[in-house]
Amino acid sequence: MNLPDLHALQTGDADAWDEAFSWLWPVVFAVAQLKLQPYFPNEVEDVAIESLEQLVEKVCDVKSPEKLKALAATIAHHRAVSLLRERFTKKRGEGRTESLDAPNERRRQPFGTIIKRFSSGGLGAEGIDAKAWQVARGTQTTTG
Repeated sequence: MNLPDLHALQTGDADAWDEAFSWLWPVVFAVAQLKLQPYFPNEVEDVAIESLEQLVEKVCDVKSPEKLKALAATIAHHRAVSLLRERFTKKRGEGRTESLDAPNERRRQPFGTIIKRFSSGGLGAEGIDAKAWQVARGTQTTTG
């Protein structure tokens, strides 16, 4: 097949786009399939179509028809990778992030430090005195 008429594509000529589609489709489909087939095979065709739609929007930036295939392949690659990131992020926690400075369940004080604070005779973090803490732990009875 001959290279498509870039000027006709840039002016939106439907016949030129029909020809370009048959020239570009195998490229975008192959790139999307390479990235998505192992994980999301049902998304390959959608990503390929979306890639060509994005190419239509960017065709005015293209300087030569030889660059169309490379741009189409790049767009398909980026769209496929974006889809993979989106889907795998959802599996790992919906994109939630945590501050490294924020308190974390894993960074709480060791249990021994907490026991020492309660058994020292003052009020503990929970607002109970040492005697109440001992009763709660079963080391002292309420009658004693």
